[in-house]
Amino acid sequence: MTLPLKASERAEWQFNVQAHDVGFSASFASEDPESPLFPVTAPDRREGKNHGHFIAPRDGMLCLHFDNKFSWTRSKQIDYSITAASA
Repeated sequence: MTLPLKASERAEWQFNVQAHDVGFSASFASEDPESPLFPVTAPDRREGKNHGHFIAPRDGMLCLHFDNKFSWTRSKQIDYSITAASA
C-alpha cells in the first residue's frame, strides 16, 4: 500500500490484525529515482492493534508492506486506516 507525501507532511497509520499475526514494515521512497529506499520501521511480525507515524523529509512515497508469506496457508483479516496532513 502506498501514500504519496509532500515534504513535511505527516502520515499516520493504524491497523488491527483480527487473529494471529502478519508481517509488517514501512519504508519511504524519494521522488529522486537515484535515492535509496529509506526504512521507516524494521520488518517484524505484528498482532492485534498497531499504529505509527512518519514525517516526510522530502516529496516521495510512503510504502506500507503487509506480508503473510511465513503462513500463507492461514488467511488473515486486517482493518486499517492511513491519513496524511501537513505537519
